[in-house]
Formats: sequence, structure tokens, C-alpha cells
Amino acid sequence: LIHSSAVLADLLARGVERERAYRSVQAAADHTLATGEHFAAGLAREGIDVESLEPERFLTRHDVIRTRLETLRELDD
Repeated sequence: LIHSSAVLADLLARGVERERAYRSVQAAADHTLATGEHFAAGLAREGIDVESLEPERFLTRHDVIRTRLETLRELDD
């Protein structure tokens, strides 16, 4: 579910109509919450082909993530 906004943005960038994209992603997310099924499977059931939902695909601000992880490590020490 952490990927839902990135999937929505990806669908919009592909030219999917905004309302259809939103409803499809929301339906897949709701189903995932209710059943525990993988989000990608829910998207596929909605007719959305998502090549990969690996976190690395959506990590575009590596510097921000690295800084936050370093801060968390400092707190742990």
C-alpha cells in the first residue's frame, strides 16, 4: 500500500483517465487491506499492469532517505 500514490502517478503519466486510475488503485488498496492479498495482485484484478512494485522503483530521493536512515541509526545508538 505504500506504493499506491506512486502507482497512481505512474498510471496518470501513462495517460489513464484520472477518475479510472484513482478508483482502480483505491479498489486494489481496499482489497489488500481487507484480505492481505499482495497489492500487485489487486491491481492486476483491476486490469492494471504494473511491471514491478519493488521499493527501489519508487525511491527517487536517495539523499533524503539516506539522511533519515542515518538519523534513525543515531537515535538507536
